[in-house]
Amino acid sequence: MDKEVPPPPAAPADKALREAHLAAVATLRKAAARGDGATVVGLSRQLDPMKVGPGIVAAVVSAALLEGRERDVAHATGFAIAAQILPRLRVTIAWQLTNSGHVLEGLAVLMADSATLAPVPGDDGASLPVLLRMLQRAAHTATVPPPLRAATAALARRMLGAADRKPEPTAIPFGPPGPRAPLAGPPTIIRAAPGLPAPVAEEAARAMAAFEAKAAEIARPEVSVLRNVFVDRRGLVWDRDGRPVMTYQQPVPPAGLAAMAAAPSVKAAVLAVEPHGNLYHWFAEWLPSLAWRLNDAAGTLPILLSDRAPVFVEESLDLADAGAAPRIAVGDALFVEELFVGGRNLSFLVHGAAYGGLLERIAARAEAMADPAMAGGPVYVSRRDSPKRPMGEEAALEAALVERGFDCLLFAQMTLADKIARLRRAPRVVAPHGAGLALLLAARPGTQVVEVIPATRAAITLRSCFAMISRIVGHRHVMWLERPELVGAAWAVDVPGVLAEIDAAGG
Repeated sequence: MDKEVPPPPAAPADKALREAHLAAVATLRKAAARGDGATVVGLSRQLDPMKVGPGIVAAVVSAALLEGRERDVAHATGFAIAAQILPRLRVTIAWQLTNSGHVLEGLAVLMADSATLAPVPGDDGASLPVLLRMLQRAAHTATVPPPLRAATAALARRMLGAADRKPEPTAIPFGPPGPRAPLAGPPTIIRAAPGLPAPVAEEAARAMAAFEAKAAEIARPEVSVLRNVFVDRRGLVWDRDGRPVMTYQQPVPPAGLAAMAAAPSVKAAVLAVEPHGNLYHWFAEWLPSLAWRLNDAAGTLPILLSDRAPVFVEESLDLADAGAAPRIAVGDALFVEELFVGGRNLSFLVHGAAYGGLLERIAARAEAMADPAMAGGPVYVSRRDSPKRPMGEEAALEAALVERGFDCLLFAQMTLADKIARLRRAPRVVAPHGAGLALLLAARPGTQVVEVIPATRAAITLRSCFAMISRIVGHRHVMWLERPELVGAAWAVDVPGVLAEIDAAGG
């Protein structure tokens, strides 16, 4: 075998170009770490997208969306199209663009590599739900040309193989009649930390406006039914042919299909399987959707729960159930002849009468269970014990709040009832964005809330959910938006700015 011949030494001009490239990449990385989107986009114009790593590509797209200029988004789209990146990252970037309102750009990035639509050996399947959500978003976006909308809808349907079935209406009333209540809380106050580009705060304002418009017109929740279906511990529902019916943009897992033949069965049950194990989705969406059943003290319909449900699910049902509804733990598959589903959407809560005092009962029971000596006064809900989205400078913020009379709580160390009871004693609540703020639903109306949020395009709409809760219940809510790094989840709080806002909110 011939020996390898070393390449000839680089010409001086080539060496200079390589050094300039490496210098630009290094400077771009530093700019991304401090959240300087304008510099990131500017430097990327000097780079060949075929010669950079995936982190640079992700940073360029995040920077363009953060800055919000159309020409930068167009440049970042082209950069991502040309880049050599793995299918999973391509799907993520495409969804990021789509979820920021740049649907056609997202589709362009997606279609730049056929591998994004093919199963990837060794992939854990996490990309498929994202891909399907993006296709379905495109199918319902008016700015997408009609033929392309039809194509994305058909592609999503065929990739998932879903059954053409929808829940049927029932004659079961969701709850007592009553008028839609106006939003009880004042308009959300949106504050941008220094250096946060205006488009991010503007997107938060649009999210709140869209929620308020929906709340003004949403119909009452209803109870519907699916007949002769299988359910698993993730809340996936499929028919006897193995076709998904309620999917969360996921196919039926092989374990579920294999369990169908020997699956236990029940004649009728209520679906209460929250697929994410997330307190917000459970407490603000799923639990209220069960009000019609939990308010029926004499009811016999069992409630289906995941066999891996977090502790807060059982705790909240103990607080909410007016009777003693049987609970069935669901594993790989359970066959249900009649599966009842309640309307599930945060906006439904404007129909307060329909929920028959469910939230009030939860609050009253939590307070009755609390230690009479439990402290009152303002609280800070800390995230220092959570590995997810750790906030820089949190220790400094906590120390300053303790000086102002705040109790710093670690929710992970408290029962659900104690969390609710303590929030109800707190005239002021400060917290980084986190699922525990869902319990504001059970706090006393009028609570002053300052929520510190890592604000990025494509995420800020989702992270406006707790401000929406405050609008429903009647709290005064401030969203303090911080600028995170452009790659990774690192972010930090502007302690002096947040303290000034807290002091103003408490004045």
